[in-house]
Amino acid sequence: MTKTEVLDSFFNMGDNSNAAHIEKVRENLHEYGRNYGYDRQIADVLLLCDMFKLEADLNYFKKARKIVTPIINRTGIAIDDFDLYDIRVVATAIGHTQTWRQAYMIGEKLLVSLEKYKNHPRYNHIKRSTHMNIAYGLLHAEYYEDISDDMLEEAFLEHIDAAIDLCTNENFKDFIGTNLVRKGLFLKDFNIVEEGLKYAKENANKAICNMLLDEINEYKAFINNPITEAKLRSIIAKNIKKQREAKNMDIDTLADAIGISSSLLSLVENGEIELSQHNLFKLVEVLKISLDKIFYDTDRDFLS
Repeated sequence: MTKTEVLDSFFNMGDNSNAAHIEKVRENLHEYGRNYGYDRQIADVLLLCDMFKLEADLNYFKKARKIVTPIINRTGIAIDDFDLYDIRVVATAIGHTQTWRQAYMIGEKLLVSLEKYKNHPRYNHIKRSTHMNIAYGLLHAEYYEDISDDMLEEAFLEHIDAAIDLCTNENFKDFIGTNLVRKGLFLKDFNIVEEGLKYAKENANKAICNMLLDEINEYKAFINNPITEAKLRSIIAKNIKKQREAKNMDIDTLADAIGISSSLLSLVENGEIELSQHNLFKLVEVLKISLDKIFYDTDRDFLS
Protein backbone atom coordinates (compact mmCIF):
# COMPACT_ATOMS: atom_id res chain seq x y z
CA MET A 1 0.00 0.00 0.00
CA THR A 2 1.14 3.56 -0.68
CA LYS A 3 1.19 6.08 2.16
CA THR A 4 -1.85 7.82 0.68
CA GLU A 5 -3.76 4.52 0.66
CA VAL A 6 -2.73 3.78 4.25
CA LEU A 7 -3.80 7.24 5.48
CA ASP A 8 -7.04 7.16 3.49
CA SER A 9 -7.92 3.82 5.07
CA PHE A 10 -8.10 5.79 8.33
CA PHE A 11 -9.66 9.05 7.18
CA ASN A 12 -12.26 7.41 4.95
CA MET A 13 -13.35 4.66 7.33
CA GLY A 14 -16.69 6.36 8.15
CA ASP A 15 -19.03 3.92 9.82
CA ASN A 16 -16.36 1.20 9.68
CA SER A 17 -14.67 2.85 12.67
CA ASN A 18 -14.77 -0.23 14.87
CA ALA A 19 -11.95 -1.66 16.95
CA ALA A 20 -11.02 -4.33 14.39
CA HIS A 21 -10.79 -1.82 11.54
CA ILE A 22 -8.72 0.64 13.58
CA GLU A 23 -6.38 -2.19 14.61
CA LYS A 24 -5.97 -3.10 10.93
CA VAL A 25 -5.16 0.53 10.13
CA ARG A 26 -2.59 0.51 12.94
CA GLU A 27 -0.95 -2.63 11.49
CA ASN A 28 -0.78 -1.05 8.03
CA LEU A 29 0.72 2.13 9.46
CA HIS A 30 3.41 0.19 11.31
CA GLU A 31 4.16 -1.91 8.22
CA TYR A 32 4.60 1.25 6.16
CA GLY A 33 6.70 2.82 8.93
CA ARG A 34 9.01 -0.17 9.18
CA ASN A 35 9.52 -0.24 5.42
CA TYR A 36 9.76 3.47 4.63
CA GLY A 37 10.15 5.31 7.94
CA TYR A 38 7.81 6.89 10.48
CA ASP A 39 7.24 10.41 9.20
CA ARG A 40 5.05 13.02 10.89
CA GLN A 41 1.89 12.00 9.08
CA ILE A 42 2.19 8.33 10.00
CA ALA A 43 3.02 9.27 13.62
CA ASP A 44 -0.01 11.58 13.81
CA VAL A 45 -2.45 8.93 12.62
CA LEU A 46 -0.96 6.35 15.03
CA LEU A 47 -1.74 8.82 17.84
CA LEU A 48 -5.30 9.15 16.51
CA CYS A 49 -5.63 5.34 16.56
CA ASP A 50 -4.51 5.38 20.22
CA MET A 51 -7.06 8.11 20.88
CA PHE A 52 -9.87 5.95 19.49
CA LYS A 53 -8.62 2.95 21.46
CA LEU A 54 -8.64 4.82 24.76
CA GLU A 55 -11.95 6.49 24.13
CA ALA A 56 -14.10 4.04 22.20
CA ASP A 57 -12.88 0.81 23.84
CA LEU A 58 -12.19 2.06 27.37
CA ASN A 59 -14.22 5.26 27.74
CA TYR A 60 -11.17 7.28 28.84
CA PHE A 61 -11.82 10.61 27.19
CA LYS A 62 -9.45 12.47 29.50
CA LYS A 63 -6.46 10.29 28.62
CA ALA A 64 -7.48 10.26 24.95
CA ARG A 65 -7.24 14.04 25.17
CA LYS A 66 -3.66 13.85 26.45
CA ILE A 67 -2.64 11.42 23.72
CA VAL A 68 -3.42 13.88 20.91
CA THR A 69 -2.17 17.00 22.72
CA PRO A 70 1.07 16.98 20.62
CA ILE A 71 -1.02 17.30 17.44
CA ILE A 72 -3.00 20.22 18.83
CA ASN A 73 0.12 21.89 20.20
CA ARG A 74 2.00 21.53 16.91
CA THR A 75 -0.74 23.09 14.84
CA GLY A 76 -1.89 25.44 17.57
CA ILE A 77 -4.23 28.38 17.32
CA ALA A 78 -1.49 30.53 15.80
CA ILE A 79 -1.88 28.81 12.41
CA ASP A 80 -4.27 30.67 10.13
CA ASP A 81 -4.02 28.50 7.03
CA PHE A 82 -4.21 24.68 7.29
CA ASP A 83 -3.44 22.35 4.39
CA LEU A 84 -5.84 19.49 3.66
CA TYR A 85 -3.82 16.91 5.58
CA ASP A 86 -3.74 19.02 8.76
CA ILE A 87 -7.44 19.81 8.38
CA ARG A 88 -8.23 16.09 8.39
CA VAL A 89 -5.87 15.30 11.30
CA VAL A 90 -6.82 18.25 13.48
CA ALA A 91 -10.54 17.85 12.68
CA THR A 92 -10.27 14.32 14.08
CA ALA A 93 -8.30 15.40 17.16
CA ILE A 94 -10.18 18.62 17.88
CA GLY A 95 -12.78 16.92 20.05
CA HIS A 96 -9.96 16.36 22.52
CA THR A 97 -8.60 19.88 22.99
CA GLN A 98 -7.85 21.23 26.44
CA THR A 99 -10.63 23.84 26.62
CA TRP A 100 -13.82 24.51 24.71
CA ARG A 101 -12.54 27.92 23.60
CA GLN A 102 -9.48 26.25 22.06
CA ALA A 103 -11.71 23.75 20.25
CA TYR A 104 -13.92 26.55 18.97
CA MET A 105 -11.08 28.84 17.83
CA ILE A 106 -9.12 26.12 16.04
CA GLY A 107 -12.33 24.73 14.55
CA GLU A 108 -13.30 28.06 13.04
CA LYS A 109 -9.88 28.34 11.38
CA LEU A 110 -10.15 24.78 10.06
CA LEU A 111 -13.50 25.57 8.46
CA VAL A 112 -12.15 28.74 6.83
CA SER A 113 -9.13 26.81 5.46
CA LEU A 114 -11.41 24.02 4.23
CA GLU A 115 -13.17 26.42 1.83
CA LYS A 116 -10.09 26.23 -0.44
CA TYR A 117 -10.93 22.57 -1.05
CA LYS A 118 -14.56 22.89 -2.12
CA ASN A 119 -13.85 20.81 -5.22
CA HIS A 120 -12.35 17.95 -3.23
CA PRO A 121 -14.57 14.84 -3.61
CA ARG A 122 -14.82 14.45 0.17
CA TYR A 123 -15.34 18.14 0.97
CA ASN A 124 -18.79 17.68 2.51
CA HIS A 125 -17.63 14.62 4.42
CA ILE A 126 -14.68 16.51 5.92
CA LYS A 127 -16.83 19.55 6.70
CA ARG A 128 -19.46 17.42 8.43
CA SER A 129 -16.76 15.58 10.37
CA THR A 130 -15.18 18.89 11.44
CA HIS A 131 -18.48 20.30 12.74
CA MET A 132 -19.19 17.03 14.56
CA ASN A 133 -15.79 16.91 16.24
CA ILE A 134 -15.91 20.56 17.32
CA ALA A 135 -19.31 19.89 18.89
CA TYR A 136 -17.92 16.73 20.51
CA GLY A 137 -15.13 18.76 22.13
CA LEU A 138 -17.63 21.32 23.39
CA LEU A 139 -19.87 18.58 24.77
CA HIS A 140 -17.06 17.04 26.80
CA ALA A 141 -15.82 20.44 27.92
CA GLU A 142 -19.05 20.68 29.90
CA TYR A 143 -18.11 17.47 31.74
CA TYR A 144 -14.48 18.30 32.47
CA GLU A 145 -14.40 22.05 32.83
CA ASP A 146 -17.47 22.11 35.09
CA ILE A 147 -18.75 25.28 33.48
CA SER A 148 -22.05 26.85 32.61
CA ASP A 149 -21.47 29.37 29.86
CA ASP A 150 -24.00 30.84 27.43
CA MET A 151 -21.24 31.24 24.84
CA LEU A 152 -20.42 27.53 25.13
CA GLU A 153 -24.05 26.58 24.50
CA GLU A 154 -24.29 28.95 21.54
CA ALA A 155 -21.07 27.53 20.03
CA PHE A 156 -22.16 23.93 20.59
CA LEU A 157 -25.59 24.43 19.01
CA GLU A 158 -24.04 26.27 16.06
CA HIS A 159 -21.82 23.30 15.21
CA ILE A 160 -24.14 20.42 16.10
CA ASP A 161 -26.97 21.97 14.06
CA ALA A 162 -24.60 22.57 11.13
CA ALA A 163 -23.56 18.90 11.34
CA ILE A 164 -27.21 17.77 11.40
CA ASP A 165 -28.02 19.97 8.38
CA LEU A 166 -25.07 18.55 6.42
CA CYS A 167 -26.03 15.00 7.35
CA THR A 168 -29.60 15.64 6.22
CA ASN A 169 -28.68 17.39 2.97
CA GLU A 170 -25.97 14.88 2.01
CA ASN A 171 -27.98 11.85 3.17
CA PHE A 172 -25.50 10.86 5.91
CA LYS A 173 -28.32 9.11 7.75
CA ASP A 174 -25.99 7.04 9.91
CA PHE A 175 -24.66 10.19 11.60
CA ILE A 176 -27.94 12.06 12.19
CA GLY A 177 -28.71 9.87 15.21
CA THR A 178 -25.21 10.47 16.59
CA ASN A 179 -25.66 14.24 16.46
CA LEU A 180 -29.14 14.11 17.99
CA VAL A 181 -27.88 11.99 20.91
CA ARG A 182 -25.02 14.42 21.58
CA LYS A 183 -27.37 17.41 21.31
CA GLY A 184 -29.68 15.79 23.85
CA LEU A 185 -26.82 15.04 26.24
CA PHE A 186 -25.57 18.62 26.05
CA LEU A 187 -29.03 20.06 26.67
CA LYS A 188 -29.77 17.32 29.26
CA ASP A 189 -32.89 16.55 27.25
CA PHE A 190 -33.34 12.78 27.18
CA ASN A 191 -36.29 13.01 24.80
CA ILE A 192 -33.80 14.17 22.15
CA VAL A 193 -31.38 11.44 23.25
CA GLU A 194 -34.07 8.79 22.79
CA GLU A 195 -35.02 10.27 19.39
CA GLY A 196 -31.37 10.07 18.32
CA LEU A 197 -31.00 6.48 19.52
CA LYS A 198 -34.16 5.45 17.69
CA TYR A 199 -32.92 7.10 14.49
CA ALA A 200 -29.51 5.43 14.83
CA LYS A 201 -31.05 1.98 15.34
CA GLU A 202 -33.09 2.45 12.15
CA ASN A 203 -30.32 3.89 9.97
CA ALA A 204 -26.86 3.18 11.40
CA ASN A 205 -24.85 0.02 11.91
CA LYS A 206 -24.42 -1.82 15.19
CA ALA A 207 -20.99 -0.29 15.87
CA ILE A 208 -22.39 3.26 15.82
CA CYS A 209 -25.34 2.26 18.04
CA ASN A 210 -22.94 0.68 20.56
CA MET A 211 -20.76 3.80 20.46
CA LEU A 212 -23.78 5.97 21.29
CA LEU A 213 -24.78 3.71 24.16
CA ASP A 214 -21.21 4.00 25.47
CA GLU A 215 -21.39 7.80 25.25
CA ILE A 216 -24.66 7.83 27.19
CA ASN A 217 -23.17 5.51 29.81
CA GLU A 218 -20.07 7.72 29.95
CA TYR A 219 -22.27 10.75 30.58
CA LYS A 220 -24.12 8.94 33.38
CA ALA A 221 -20.87 7.67 34.86
CA PHE A 222 -19.31 11.12 35.04
CA ILE A 223 -22.46 12.61 36.50
CA ASN A 224 -22.67 9.91 39.18
CA ASN A 225 -19.01 9.04 39.72
CA PRO A 226 -16.58 11.62 38.31
CA ILE A 227 -12.94 10.61 38.00
CA THR A 228 -10.74 13.11 39.83
CA GLU A 229 -7.08 13.74 39.04
CA ALA A 230 -6.15 11.97 42.29
CA LYS A 231 -8.22 8.92 41.34
CA LEU A 232 -6.68 8.85 37.88
CA ARG A 233 -3.18 8.91 39.37
CA SER A 234 -4.20 6.07 41.67
CA ILE A 235 -5.44 3.97 38.72
CA ILE A 236 -2.23 4.57 36.76
CA ALA A 237 -0.06 3.88 39.81
CA LYS A 238 -1.83 0.60 40.59
CA ASN A 239 -1.59 -0.60 36.99
CA ILE A 240 2.09 0.29 36.55
CA LYS A 241 2.97 -1.72 39.66
CA LYS A 242 0.70 -4.59 38.56
CA GLN A 243 2.25 -4.75 35.07
CA ARG A 244 5.81 -4.45 36.42
CA GLU A 245 5.25 -7.32 38.85
CA ALA A 246 3.59 -9.40 36.12
CA LYS A 247 6.89 -9.13 34.20
CA ASN A 248 8.87 -10.14 37.34
CA MET A 249 10.74 -6.84 37.18
CA ASP A 250 11.87 -4.87 40.23
CA ILE A 251 11.61 -1.07 40.46
CA ASP A 252 15.34 -0.51 39.93
CA THR A 253 15.39 -2.56 36.70
CA LEU A 254 12.34 -0.87 35.21
CA ALA A 255 13.46 2.62 36.23
CA ASP A 256 16.88 2.03 34.66
CA ALA A 257 15.30 0.78 31.42
CA ILE A 258 13.09 3.87 31.22
CA GLY A 259 15.95 6.21 32.12
CA ILE A 260 14.61 7.60 35.40
CA SER A 261 15.55 7.14 39.04
CA SER A 262 14.02 4.33 41.08
CA SER A 263 12.90 6.89 43.67
CA LEU A 264 10.93 8.74 40.98
CA LEU A 265 9.29 5.52 39.80
CA SER A 266 8.45 4.68 43.41
CA LEU A 267 6.63 8.01 43.74
CA VAL A 268 4.70 7.20 40.54
CA GLU A 269 3.68 3.77 41.86
CA ASN A 270 2.54 5.38 45.11
CA GLY A 271 0.29 7.74 43.15
CA GLU A 272 2.13 10.87 44.27
CA ILE A 273 3.22 12.07 40.82
CA GLU A 274 2.57 11.18 37.15
CA LEU A 275 5.08 10.07 34.55
CA SER A 276 5.64 12.42 31.65
CA GLN A 277 4.08 11.31 28.39
CA HIS A 278 7.56 10.58 26.99
CA ASN A 279 8.44 8.31 29.90
CA LEU A 280 5.01 6.68 29.85
CA PHE A 281 5.56 5.64 26.23
CA LYS A 282 9.00 4.28 27.18
CA LEU A 283 7.46 2.34 30.07
CA VAL A 284 4.89 0.54 27.91
CA GLU A 285 7.59 -0.17 25.34
CA VAL A 286 9.87 -1.71 27.98
CA LEU A 287 7.03 -3.76 29.47
CA LYS A 288 5.78 -4.70 25.98
CA ILE A 289 2.18 -3.80 26.79
CA SER A 290 -0.44 -1.48 25.26
CA LEU A 291 -1.41 1.85 26.80
CA ASP A 292 -4.85 0.62 27.79
CA LYS A 293 -3.21 -1.74 30.32
CA ILE A 294 -2.09 1.38 32.19
CA PHE A 295 -5.28 3.43 31.95
CA TYR A 296 -7.93 0.73 32.39
CA ASP A 297 -9.90 1.06 35.63
CA THR A 298 -11.06 -2.42 36.65
CA ASP A 299 -13.16 -0.91 39.46
CA ARG A 300 -15.17 1.36 37.13
CA ASP A 301 -18.74 0.21 36.62
CA PHE A 302 -20.57 1.96 33.80
CA LEU A 303 -24.30 2.24 34.06
CA SER A 304 -26.53 0.64 31.46
